[in-house]
Amino acid sequence: MNLPQRLVLFSLILGLAPKNYLELGTARGGSALIVQKAIQCLGNPDFQGACIDVSFSRISPEHKTDLERHFRFIEASISVSSIIRAHRAIGDFEIVLIDALHDIDNARFDAMTVFPFVRPGGVILFDDANYFEVRDAIREIVTILPVEDCGYLSRHGGQDAAPLRPENDRWRGEEIIWGGLYMLRKKLGSPSASEAKSGPLPGKFVVPSRKY
Repeated sequence: MNLPQRLVLFSLILGLAPKNYLELGTARGGSALIVQKAIQCLGNPDFQGACIDVSFSRISPEHKTDLERHFRFIEASISVSSIIRAHRAIGDFEIVLIDALHDIDNARFDAMTVFPFVRPGGVILFDDANYFEVRDAIREIVTILPVEDCGYLSRHGGQDAAPLRPENDRWRGEEIIWGGLYMLRKKLGSPSASEAKSGPLPGKFVVPSRKY
């Protein structure tokens, strides 16, 4: 995350004072550390966080020990089963940050799979929303899921040095720009998994498998 996004994330946690937080894709743990610092400022010892990633080896031992005071680390691919593990550990998610694989299929999968476990009124954040595949995944998601489109919380980003997409690509001619923090809010009338009478998984919002 760039500096404006870090400030926005810190302020959002400080302002909403969530009881829990889920992170899909943790990398070096920077976002989780920001969240924990905001929680410490709030003085909320009961806060519970969870991170899902295929590996946490990029987090320094010092930072991981610090984060373990409030966070559970679920070392697994993002899937229905790993999200259920997180949900059982910390309950209906109040804030979810999606920052894993940035191709359109996986960004869509992550949002649709976690959605049933977000509490009504809960927040889903997308990092690198400037990137065209994440941007287009968000555009699709708002037409499928009962969410309020809150738009960008931060548009700051930077251009990548990588070459442009091939001319036959869906995104031909678009520049690769990273950064951007985007927010969706689950509508209040949409039940969470723990409230749904039909069971823990409202099937129409869950896709069966991740692309990779």
